[in-house]
Amino acid sequence: MRTIKEMMAMADEYQSTAAGLMRTNNKKLPFQMILDSLAPDEDVLLAVGANAGTVGKTAYQMVAVAFTNTRLLIAGKPNSLIGTFMSAGAKSIKLDKVNSIGVFGMNIRLDTIGDEDVVLGSYSPEIRQKLSAEIQKIVNQYQSEKASQSNATVIQQASAADELKKFKELLDMGVITQEEFDAKKKQLLGL
Repeated sequence: MRTIKEMMAMADEYQSTAAGLMRTNNKKLPFQMILDSLAPDEDVLLAVGANAGTVGKTAYQMVAVAFTNTRLLIAGKPNSLIGTFMSAGAKSIKLDKVNSIGVFGMNIRLDTIGDEDVVLGSYSPEIRQKLSAEIQKIVNQYQSEKASQSNATVIQQASAADELKKFKELLDMGVITQEEFDAKKKQLLGL
């Protein structure tokens, strides 16, 4: 998703009261802030509204929330500045910082590494369950892809070491020269 219209439609799909309030008050700015914060290779996978939210110690109202393929973006009105929206853009939290996702009361809580825990509020029981499952799916997919990339790097490094060992054996047998071995070593190690 890369448009406000798409994000608002998804927020409506999740029967978000906040999305409806934003629409009727023509307050699309939080979704625009999310859109403005996207990197060129980033797509919104889930977009919702929340009546209230906290990120760490900062409380917001009328919040637009987007989960992308790499992070969580939150934009809204800080409670201390009623009538104005965050001017610095959407708050960003990388998905690899999310430890757990839980449901309590009318809220969804994301426990994160550090002091940036996120609480999104005022969802019906059905929507809370549906949203928390979707959020968990996005976070799991991101963390799984990250682990796969890490494993691929380890395998690639092991392959380079194996290749280097083979060329060292060829050098020791006199099949290749020291210069050929050194050139191959530089190539394999990326030097």
